[in-house]
Amino acid sequence: MGSFLVPALQKKEEDSQVAKITRENSEITVKQVHGLMAQVMKDTHFNLVHQASRILPILTDLLRPEPIVETMRN
Repeated sequence: MGSFLVPALQKKEEDSQVAKITRENSEITVKQVHGLMAQVMKDTHFNLVHQASRILPILTDLLRPEPIVETMRN
């Protein structure tokens, strides 16, 4: 009768190892996603500020109305 219990114990131990590996994998994945989100937010924040300082003068020149110059024809 004892020989029937050993496979069940091994199965439970294997299941617990799989559960532990799965849990650890999930934790690692969550940390990687958080790190990636932080990197994207920093990149967006700091590069948009830098790009805005370069683009703003160009945009103001483009949006500034052109003076109307009329030439007189005789």
